[in-house]
Amino acid sequence: MAAESRVTVKADDKFGKKYIGNYDTATKLLSFKTQKYIGALVYGDEPIIGKKAVSQYIPEFESKPELQLKRLSVEDFAKKLQDFFAEKREKKAHAQQKEKGDINFLVAGFNEGEEYGRVYWVGIPSKPNVEPMSLMTNVCTYFPAGQLEIVQRLLKGYDPKLLDILASKFNFNEQVINVLQAELGKLEQQLMIPFGLLSLQDSVKLAEFLIKTTINVQRFAVSTRGCGGAIDICTITVWEGLRHIQRKDIIS
Repeated sequence: MAAESRVTVKADDKFGKKYIGNYDTATKLLSFKTQKYIGALVYGDEPIIGKKAVSQYIPEFESKPELQLKRLSVEDFAKKLQDFFAEKREKKAHAQQKEKGDINFLVAGFNEGEEYGRVYWVGIPSKPNVEPMSLMTNVCTYFPAGQLEIVQRLLKGYDPKLLDILASKFNFNEQVINVLQAELGKLEQQLMIPFGLLSLQDSVKLAEFLIKTTINVQRFAVSTRGCGGAIDICTITVWEGLRHIQRKDIIS
């Protein structure tokens, strides 16, 4: 799992003027002392609840007795994470009378006694239930999240929005869309990455490359520069649990 460190904060002054601030030291890659076989990524337009970043709530979340008594399944953990932050957000949103976009989590890890990992998506408040991304029992793949335009163009060979644009502009029927999708899929096959054959080291390097490339392209593009700062990386394995490979420090 890997994440960059930029968080974008939007605010209005009393005259209605809008301001945007970028901070490049946010923690989006979350680890948990009481559940070492699970990790999470947080992302969204503004991963903030009240006046605190999501990561600042983790010590309070971890203090819950049910997280300390036993090793939880990845799904049970994801549900508890969702319940905790949904409650926090509802209280803060009600107090501030302000609605924001979703706060999203990708929760990944290993269940006890299982060989393959599991990945779940949590969306607050739009998704009332935890959604499984994959059981990963027969497939090795990647789960990009956040600003995907550059990553998808690199790995798929085209922007996934292309199909929607063509369908709406030319009023294609479902059969034509399916044909287009199959033909565009050939672009992805030309840059086939055998995820199942990649070593752990290669997987770390690939994640770092995709994030660095996104940051570097955004640096030159006239677009939302939502990615930046240091890159945090961890691995989660069935034999070791979560291990930080690259982690930013507090420096003077």
